[in-house]
Amino acid sequence: MIKEPISKLILTLAIPAILGQVLDIAYNLIDVIFMYVFPLGMFGAGIATLLAQFLAALYILIYYRKNNKFTLSLKKIEFKYAKEIFSVGSGVFFREIVEAIVLIILNSIILLVGGSIYLSAFSIINKIIM
Repeated sequence: MIKEPISKLILTLAIPAILGQVLDIAYNLIDVIFMYVFPLGMFGAGIATLLAQFLAALYILIYYRKNNKFTLSLKKIEFKYAKEIFSVGSGVFFREIVEAIVLIILNSIILLVGGSIYLSAFSIINKIIM
């Protein structure tokens, strides 16, 4: 009697995860295509990243809207909850913004001093550490 709800839950969680992996593979292919087939280099990598993020967000919105698990309405905002959510999330938000600004400055300095090879090495090491 328990197997059906658990299997349905596993299936519900597995489908988005599998599709996320497929989108990740597609992102890597788009990345290579924009960088090498169309010789756009790092600009092509940026376009591919932007496109992949947009497609992932679109997929999430479509998936949850289709299953009626997500509704977006500005009419139903309860400000006592919104205030609490903003108070909890604002610290993390500002930390992420500061980290992004520092990373942009650091990438610019590395690009000026060492060039794209050093920036690539830094990015790989940063990705491994994170």
